[in-house]
Amino acid sequence: MNPVAADKILDMSKPRLANADVGLALFVKTPGLSPIKTRLAAGVGTAAALRLYRASLRAVEAALRAARRACPGLQPYYAVAESGALAHPRWRGLPRIAQGEGDLGARLARVHGQLRRRHRCSMLLGADLPWLQAEHLLAATRALDDSDMAIGPGDDGGYYLFASRSALPDEVFTGVSYSEPSTLAQFSRLLAAHGSLCQLAALTDLDRAEEIDGLISAAPLYPNRPQRRLLRLLRQHRRATPT
Repeated sequence: MNPVAADKILDMSKPRLANADVGLALFVKTPGLSPIKTRLAAGVGTAAALRLYRASLRAVEAALRAARRACPGLQPYYAVAESGALAHPRWRGLPRIAQGEGDLGARLARVHGQLRRRHRCSMLLGADLPWLQAEHLLAATRALDDSDMAIGPGDDGGYYLFASRSALPDEVFTGVSYSEPSTLAQFSRLLAAHGSLCQLAALTDLDRAEEIDGLISAAPLYPNRPQRRLLRLLRQHRRATPT
């Protein structure tokens, strides 16, 4: 993992959440309308990759619900990849916003801008995070009390969460090459001109079949119910995946 040039490491003991106003966008794709987890599907098959995506999404949604109970000022949205799917039944549980057209950088910039127009702070979150806990989201919210921005590093050189109380130019997002080992480092360099950056705990997402063993080993000590179901599914696919 590429190191983050952070101004502070978060003090997890800080409880300040009462005045939070954070719009959180969970980036999702609609099964049946977009290809889902294509790199994972190359290792476990399309049907299995879809099952794992759905199970991971349910685990993330459970973490969101728990975080929202602790911090009512945290407002989640589904950021839906397909503009025609905003009314899809799968996404009725939360308000929806469209990611819009363009590559990932353009879509991140667009959603960040929408959230900043509605809320004091924005948070961008991936949906393929099997072991996301409510505390990861609350930690990001607390971080914005002292820092302008917060980032959650991924184990693959990217990032799984970005939170900001600053309005940022589109070029901060579009000037990054995504899905590369240097993604986090590139993004951090561009952010440096726009304020202080707090580094959060690292998490592993689910992108490839080779990551399944590591995810099983990294399972939380006290997983929520969807995470327990996902763990059983991961173990099934570990047995089914050639070594």
